[in-house]
Formats: sequence, C-alpha cells, structure tokens
Amino acid sequence: MATAAEREKELQRALGECALSSSWIFTLGGCLIAIPIGIRRKSMGPLVFYGTTGAMVDIIQGISNCEKEREALKAFMEEKRAGQPGAADAAGSSSRGSGLTERSGVQQDIAQTLDDDKTSK
Repeated sequence: MATAAEREKELQRALGECALSSSWIFTLGGCLIAIPIGIRRKSMGPLVFYGTTGAMVDIIQGISNCEKEREALKAFMEEKRAGQPGAADAAGSSSRGSGLTERSGVQQDIAQTLDDDKTSK
C-alpha cells in the first residue's frame, strides 16, 4: 500500500500529465494556419496572434479536460486534512473558501451585522 506522500505525488503527476497531454494541438494548428497568411502579408503578426491564441485554447482545454484528476487530488487532500488534529476547523473554513481557521475581529463584526440584518427583516 502506498504512503500518503506517494499517493499525493502520484495524483499530482497524473494531473500534470493530463493537463500537458493535449497541450500542442491548437498551438500547432494556429501556427499552420498562420504561416501562409504571414507569407502572403510578409508579416510575423499572424504567427504571433494565431500561435498564442492556439496556446491559450490548449491551456483552457487542458484545464477543463482534467476535472476528474483535479477532483481526485482535492478529495485526497481533504481526507489528509481530516486525519490531522484541528482538522474540523480547517475543513470548515476551506468549505467556505476562505482558507482561514479562525475569523478575525472585523470578520466577526461583519458576520454579526449581516446576521442582525437578516433577523430584523
């Protein structure tokens, strides 16, 4: 059975490979479209535009295609945090998205004001 560190590295590696596995298709396509246009216009502008646009599309596609791997890594990290002391505070704050284990005084004041506003209506 793999240790937690090995499992985490394996999940991170799988996410990285997934994101990079198809990261060249649109870049190559953009460059292939841009070469004849650039020759005709005698400019490097189309190559820069279509090449970078293709790279951006590759990055976006890589991110969206790897949702399963990202969720597996996220679930593993949450399980790992749940096994540590004080994990209940960390898990509660991470579900809110703040990443903080305790609220500051200002945050408590704001939360109290919002709660008071909700109850007064």
